[in-house]
Formats: sequence, structure tokens, C-alpha cells
Amino acid sequence: MLKRRIYFENIACEWEREHEKAGSDEGLAELVNRFDLRPGDKVLDAGCGSGRLVPYLLKAVGQSGLVVAADFAFQMVTRARKKLAAPNLIFLQADVMRMPIADNFFDRIILLALFPHLPQKVQALEEFYRLLKPGGKIFIAHTASRKEINEFHARLAYPLCEDFLPEEEEMRKIILDASFDLIEFVDNSHLYFVVGRKK
Repeated sequence: MLKRRIYFENIACEWEREHEKAGSDEGLAELVNRFDLRPGDKVLDAGCGSGRLVPYLLKAVGQSGLVVAADFAFQMVTRARKKLAAPNLIFLQADVMRMPIADNFFDRIILLALFPHLPQKVQALEEFYRLLKPGGKIFIAHTASRKEINEFHARLAYPLCEDFLPEEEEMRKIILDASFDLIEFVDNSHLYFVVGRKK
């Protein structure tokens, strides 16, 4: 994980510039609608990067909700903090494999473009399972197909060239091995989307 953290520390500035160029992302707004967020929800944005998703989450949960945005890269969190602030927003520089948060805390956990970068996938999901309230949901999401994501990562420098989304059968097994009920699995040309629910 250390080499991955260093990689993301080093690209934080470039990452931010690319998303500033992109501007408003209608596709991202549509994706957030799939997260089944309700006013008052406590939401973890795991692997938040520079905070691209945070404004959409804050709008969805309202003033009575809470958004915790966590990333292991200090530079990513620093950039996010500089541009985003709200009374119900907390930024954490933390390893999402070992979150300093009590059991059964979150209603929703969102992994946007994070899952391939978790080397120990079942262990990571078990930690997310601990953090979710009973009945809470985890969302693993990418705005591209598994094939496209994996081909893109294969062209990157080490260690990201080894970070892949599993095939459907393996992904289903990972979800179940972490004790989640699998609610939804989508893999098409513009969306990779997996939903698990805590029992």
C-alpha cells in the first residue's frame, strides 16, 4: 500500500487540474442518484481523492446528514480541504483498511474508483462491513466498464498496473465472503456498479 500511497501523493496536483478541466460532471450527478442516499444519512466517501464526489453527497444527505471523506494520500486530502468545507463534512487522512471509527456508524459507504487499488479486497470489505449499520449499503462504482478500467490501469506505472477489477464470478464471491448480501451487479459500457448490503 505504501507504493500506491506515494503514487497518489505524487499525482495529486495533476489529478486536481484534470478534474478542474472537466468542470461539472452530469454523469457523476446521475451516478449519485443510484446511491440511495437519504436526508440524515451518514456517508463514507472511501478514497475520496481531491473531493470530486463530496458536493453531491452533501446535497443528498442535507444538513442533518454527515459526510466523512477519507483518503490515504495527504496531498489529496489537503487539496480537498482547501476547496470544500461544511459543518457536516469531515476529512480524514486514513487508510480505509483500518478506519478510526466505531462499529455500525455509517448508513452508506461509497467506493468511487477505489476498489481496484485495494490489494486485500476481502479484508477491506470486512472493514467496511464493520463500519456499516445493519441494513447499510456499500457501493462500488466506476463510470466505465470493467474491461476499460483494467485496460487503463494496465498502461499505468507500477504498482497501479497490477490494480484490476475482478471478473464477475470472483467479485460476487468477494462480496459474499465479506458477509454482504449482493443486491446489484452491473457491468456495461459506461458503468461498473456493485451494491452490497449488511445483514
